Amino acid sequence: IKRTAEVGRERERLRAILDAAGDGMVFTNLTGEIEYINPAMERLTGYTIQEAFGRNPRVWQGGQTPRATYEQMWTAITSGETWRGEMINRRRDGTLYDASLTVAPLHNAERGIVGYVGALRDITRQKELDRLKDQFVSNVSHELRTPLTSIMLYVDLLNRGKPEKREHYLTTLQREAERLNKMIEDLLDISRLDRRATPIELAPLDLNE
Repeated sequence: IKRTAEVGRERERLRAILDAAGDGMVFTNLTGEIEYINPAMERLTGYTIQEAFGRNPRVWQGGQTPRATYEQMWTAITSGETWRGEMINRRRDGTLYDASLTVAPLHNAERGIVGYVGALRDITRQKELDRLKDQFVSNVSHELRTPLTSIMLYVDLLNRGKPEKREHYLTTLQREAERLNKMIEDLLDISRLDRRATPIELAPLDLNE
């Protein structure tokens, strides 16, 4: 009786931890049928535990993850290994989201696999930030390359061009150097703002101008 009470308390403690977890948690049996999802998974997928119970997690598939990803996952977990990866899932309302998933086998006392547990996290915002960062770096690289190319061209013209055009070459070099310096200062301003090293001062602005 005492041992049964201890097991009951442990189960309730585990349930409380899972219910409070920020990541979505799902438990399945050996055939992949869902036996439990926590409240975070309910919010993430749009399915209640009653609606998800007995169904296969493929109900969340978004149709955009390569089949090889699922095959690699099942090969790993059925071999007793933990699998980590990313996939695109679909909520009940049809919206897609990027998910980071960790799946591990559950073992009994004899180390036999009795089911699987998965932890799911929505990383859509992180993926979008990564995409914007890559786009920003690409744009900055292009913008910096333009004045740098002009500077290299006019340095070459200073050495091999007509002497009477040296003043024009120097004027162009100065203009492009100032343009490059302005871009670098703008990038440093962005960096300082990102580190909150520079306060943002708001002021009225004439949009017509």
